[in-house]
Amino acid sequence: MLTGGYLPANTVEYFEVACEMTGDVEIIPFAFRTHAHSLGRVISGYRVRDGVWTEIGRKDPRLPEMFYNVTTPGLTVKRGDILAARCTMHDTTDHTVSIG
Repeated sequence: MLTGGYLPANTVEYFEVACEMTGDVEIIPFAFRTHAHSLGRVISGYRVRDGVWTEIGRKDPRLPEMFYNVTTPGLTVKRGDILAARCTMHDTTDHTVSIG
């Protein structure tokens, strides 16, 4: 998944992305890893099933890039579920930044 856009100077913005699981397999997430450039503050991942959002993981991408335990152990992702992510970005500069 990928998101993009513009981050105005001295603002906090949220970038969101989602996709539907179309595979005929069941996935059991056991770890969560984030990545963002220096303006990223929080990245959260979710499974959405029947309108219910369940957190897979949430981390500050400025922490060391490694795999962390998921927030909801035993969670499954199956066909028809939505995988969604939200990136919180904080532009501390005096100019607009292009994201993506």
